[in-house]
Amino acid sequence: MLYPTYDRSNVATQGSDGSNNSASTIRINTAGGEMWKQTGQWMSWSMEVPEDGYYNLGMKYRQRFKDGLFTSRKIYIDGEVPFEALNGVKFIYDDEWQTMTLADDSGEAYRIWLSKGTHEIRMEVTMGIFADSLKNINGCVQELNDLYLQIVMITGTSPDAYTDYFLKEKVEGLEEILSRNRELLQKELEFIASVAGGRGSATSAIDTMQVQLGLFLKDTEEISKRLSSMKNNISALGTWVVDMQDQALQLDYLYLKSPDVKTPKPGAGFFARLGYQISRFFASFSEQNQQVGADGGEGRKITVWLNSTVNAAANGTSAGRDQAQVLKDMIDEMFTPETGISVELMLVQGSLIEATLAGTGPDVALFTAEDQPVNFAIRGALQDLSVFDGWEDVAGRFYDSAMAPFEYEGGWYGVPETQLFNMLFYRTDVFEELGIKPPTTWDEFYNILPVIQRNNLQVTTQDLFATLLFQNGGEYYNDSHTAALLDSPEAVDAMQTYTNLYTQYGFEVKTDFYSRFRSGEVVMSIQPYNMYNQLVAAAPEINDRWDMVSIPGTLREDGTIDRSASSVLTATIMLASAKDKQASWEFIEWWSRDDVKARYGTQIEALLGGSARFTPANIGTLSALPWPKAQLDNLTEAMAALKGIPQIPGSYYTGRAITNAFRSVVYNSETVRRVLMEQNEMINYEITRKRGEFGLD
Repeated sequence: MLYPTYDRSNVATQGSDGSNNSASTIRINTAGGEMWKQTGQWMSWSMEVPEDGYYNLGMKYRQRFKDGLFTSRKIYIDGEVPFEALNGVKFIYDDEWQTMTLADDSGEAYRIWLSKGTHEIRMEVTMGIFADSLKNINGCVQELNDLYLQIVMITGTSPDAYTDYFLKEKVEGLEEILSRNRELLQKELEFIASVAGGRGSATSAIDTMQVQLGLFLKDTEEISKRLSSMKNNISALGTWVVDMQDQALQLDYLYLKSPDVKTPKPGAGFFARLGYQISRFFASFSEQNQQVGADGGEGRKITVWLNSTVNAAANGTSAGRDQAQVLKDMIDEMFTPETGISVELMLVQGSLIEATLAGTGPDVALFTAEDQPVNFAIRGALQDLSVFDGWEDVAGRFYDSAMAPFEYEGGWYGVPETQLFNMLFYRTDVFEELGIKPPTTWDEFYNILPVIQRNNLQVTTQDLFATLLFQNGGEYYNDSHTAALLDSPEAVDAMQTYTNLYTQYGFEVKTDFYSRFRSGEVVMSIQPYNMYNQLVAAAPEINDRWDMVSIPGTLREDGTIDRSASSVLTATIMLASAKDKQASWEFIEWWSRDDVKARYGTQIEALLGGSARFTPANIGTLSALPWPKAQLDNLTEAMAALKGIPQIPGSYYTGRAITNAFRSVVYNSETVRRVLMEQNEMINYEITRKRGEFGLD
C-alpha cells in the first residue's frame, strides 16, 4: 500500500503545488520512508516530456536510515531499465535533504533520450550489491545459532568457568564450523568495508563475531567461558541482517531537466529556516496540534479521543499520529459520507479522567482500558449503550468473554475493541531433536518438562492464575458480584499449581523471552499472541523453526479439553456529557463493525509492518487479517474458549491482591491457603466499602 507521508523538519519540503511546508498543519508532502523499504516494493510516476531530447533525471531525497551505508533503487523508464547502472542506484546517508542528478562515478550526469509525450518512471526497492552478502551472513547466523544450542545442551546457560566440558569431542565438527564461518565473515567484512569506505558502525557486528570465532579456534574451551558473549554477538549479527534488509528512502520530488539547467537546491535560506522554526514554536501552543485532520465543517459533529497510552499497553504496540491518521482517513472516506456526521479526532495521552472532571472531555473515547468503563459508570460519567437501537447487533459481534468487563448493574458501558490473549510458542527444531511434541493438556506439559530441563533448556510462562482458576471451575466473584472467591478450593489449587512452577520446577519469574527464544535457550513459553508478529519481523533466522499453538488445557471426563483462559481488552465508551448521543452511538456502531476493524487493521499493518498487526476483539475480524491458516485456526479456537473477568466497584484491588499472594509464596515461601485467605478478606473489605460509598446493597 502506498501510504501518504510527511516531513515537518524542513521549510523547503514541497507540497504538490510547489509551495513550502506549513508551520501549523501537517502537509502530506513526501513519499516512501519506512513504508517503502521491502525488496520488490515500487512506486511509479507519469511525467510529461515537452519535446524530444536528452534529459537528466534526479530527485530530492533523504536517506537517514542507514548510517555509514546507502540504500538502493532499481529505476525503470517505460517498463525497462535503460542501462546497467540504473539496476542499483545508491542513495547515500545524510540526515538532511539532498538533491541528486543520476550520474556515473566521475559525476557526469546520465543523458537519457526521451521522446515528446508521457513516460512512466518507476523506482523499485532492491538490495543491490548487498544481496549475496546478506544471504551468506544469514546462513552463518543460522549455523552459529545451531552451534550455540548444541553447546547449551552440554554446558547449560551458565557454565562453570573451572569445568572442562570437552566441547571439541562432544560437538561434531566444532572446529570446522568455527573456521568456515570465520572465513565467510572475514570475506563479507572486507567486501562491505570496501563499499562503505571503511569499517565502522555498519560493520561492527560482523567484525566482533569473526574476531570471537578466531579466539574460539585457538582454544575451544574458551567457548564455555564466553558463552553469554557468544549469544549476544550472534543476536547482534542477526539483528544486523534484519536491519540491512530494510532499504528505506524518503522522497520529496523527482525532476527531469535539460542538461544545461542547474540542479535545484534541496534547502531554503537562513532567514526562511529561522522564520519557519519560530512559527512552528508558536503553533505548538495551539489546540490544533492535537487534532488529526479537519473537523468536517458544519452539521452534526462529535469529538472522539484516541488514547495512545492505553492502546500501547493493551495492544503491545505503540499508537501515535500514524494510527490516528489512518482512522481519520477512514472516517472521512466511510463514516461521514454514510451518516453526514463529522468527527473531530484528537490524539491524547491518559487525560480522560481529568478532562471529564473539568467538563472538557470528548463525546467518545477509544482504546479505553478494560477497568475504566465500570470505574466511570459507577460515578455516572458514562452513557448506558444498551438503550440504543441496534445494541443487540453490536453485542453479537463479540464473544461473552469480551463483553463481560463492561456490564454494570444491568447496563453496558463499553464496546470491545482489542482483545489480547496467550498462546503457546515452541521451537519445532528442538522439539524434533528431543523427540517430543507440543503439549495439548497440562499432564502432557508436565511430562515433557523433565526432558527439556535435563538438556539444560528452559520453559517460561506468563501469568497463569486466571487460566488455571477457570479450568478448575473457579470464578473471581460470586454471582451477585458482591464478594471475591479467591479463598475457594478452586482458587487455592490454581495458585498452588501456578506458584509450583517457580518454587519446584525452577521457572524464572522474569525473562527476556524474545532474545532467549531466538537463541534457543527457551524452547517453550506461554506468551501474548502478538509476540508472533515480532518474531516473524525481527528474527528471520529462525523462520520455520518455531510455531504457535493453543495453550494446554484440562482434560475432562468426557474426553474434551477445557482451554479456558483470560484476556486483556480495550473498549469504546460514550461519555454521559456527550452533546449528540445519537450521533455518538452511530459512530460507535460503525467503529464496531467487522469490516471497519478489518480495514483499520490491514491499513495499520501496511503502514507500520507486520509487527504492528491489530488484535481485534471482533469475532469476524481475525480471519480478515493476513494470518497463515494454521495459526488462524489455533487463534480462533483459543479466542472462542476465553472467559471474561467482571469489573466491579473495588475490583482494582483484586489484581494487586493476586500479585501480592504470588510474591508472598514464591519469594517468602508462605502458605498458599493462608495468603489467599488474607488477600481475599482485604478484597472483600474494599468491595464492601466501595459499594457502600456508591449506595449499592
